[in-house]
Amino acid sequence: TVSPHTKIVWGGVHPTTFPTQTLQNKFVDVIIRGNGEFSFLEVVKALEKGQDLAGINGVSYKDGSGHIKHNKDRAAVDLNVLPPTPWHLVDIKRYLHRSFHQDNVLNVETSRGCPFPCTFCYCTTFHKRGWKSLSPDKTVELFKELNSKYGVKSFQPVDDNFFVDVHRAKAVMKGIIDEGLDIKMGFQGVRVDSMARLSHDDLALLEKAGSILLQFGVESGSDRVLNLIKKGLTRQLAIDTNKKLARHGQLLPFYNFMCGFPTETKEDLFQSTSLAWRMLKDNKNALVSPFHIYKPYPGTDMFDLALQQGFVKPKTLEEWATMDWTGQTAFEFPEGLSELFKSVSIVSIGVDKKIEAQSESKWLRGLAKVYRPYARFRFKHNVYGLMPEKMIMKA
Repeated sequence: TVSPHTKIVWGGVHPTTFPTQTLQNKFVDVIIRGNGEFSFLEVVKALEKGQDLAGINGVSYKDGSGHIKHNKDRAAVDLNVLPPTPWHLVDIKRYLHRSFHQDNVLNVETSRGCPFPCTFCYCTTFHKRGWKSLSPDKTVELFKELNSKYGVKSFQPVDDNFFVDVHRAKAVMKGIIDEGLDIKMGFQGVRVDSMARLSHDDLALLEKAGSILLQFGVESGSDRVLNLIKKGLTRQLAIDTNKKLARHGQLLPFYNFMCGFPTETKEDLFQSTSLAWRMLKDNKNALVSPFHIYKPYPGTDMFDLALQQGFVKPKTLEEWATMDWTGQTAFEFPEGLSELFKSVSIVSIGVDKKIEAQSESKWLRGLAKVYRPYARFRFKHNVYGLMPEKMIMKA
């Protein structure tokens, strides 16, 4: 040990969900639960003065005797009272990346949380279904500062759900236009039902302000599964909304799909692939995500159902760290369905032009273009036998 008296402080989704289990690791001394700006600041000040951490809301810690203590929760942070981000302290160029066909995109945060009850999502536990946002004026000022001082022209708000308050969203768009900002935007968190409520005039406003990417959580093409995960939409609503967006050529809808939910069947899966294919055919600008294989988030309603289906909950921090969060299903499905989920996940990577839109590698973009006709044939006809691409992906 280099510095045995140095306190190790952790925060984020997992420590917030499992503070006791995380603190049982000998290398972790303090946990910041939930939003950490004020809690962490108070912890640092207390440690500097050699004070006890009791009374600091949102904190779990080991006391002098090694006993684990949990203080009261801290209320959600009002983003509008936080001090301005000191962008001058970092080299912003190191944080630019490629997305929605733009080469120099910066991730920013304009809101936190989501009030909806999706049974698989961390927001229901970490944010307790709360939602906090920057005001429209402060949001526009954020874009303006980064554009004028640092030359950033493309932004990707990493908000869980940017469009919770449609009136705020439209006010942000009008503010961008009024300021004469020449920027592009791609939105990570968008719900189909929220976008379905927007008129064509509203969508035109998004385009005029520089909106390009709209990343939707569709998750499944099976109405049974959509009800199971409390997504608040239907297969038909997704189809209708996609057709409406097709009339706005600047907007690139990107539809997220998942598979491997507890109780999901082959029929449910193929309803999802058929919906994804329908979205691509109905809207030439549409993209679909790789089919993400469901993994249980502790504390969610779906987590309990996953346990019933055979998911074995890791017992230590180390076991969580070694869990495969990508290619493997969380539990076994009957009749080789787990392998079929993985096959669909691989093929879905190549069915559209998302690699060209997102990857910074010219080699990878070229390979995706060559693979696309092959992937589209598999995806359209649900043919997943004899897949050499599995070995290529593994390599």
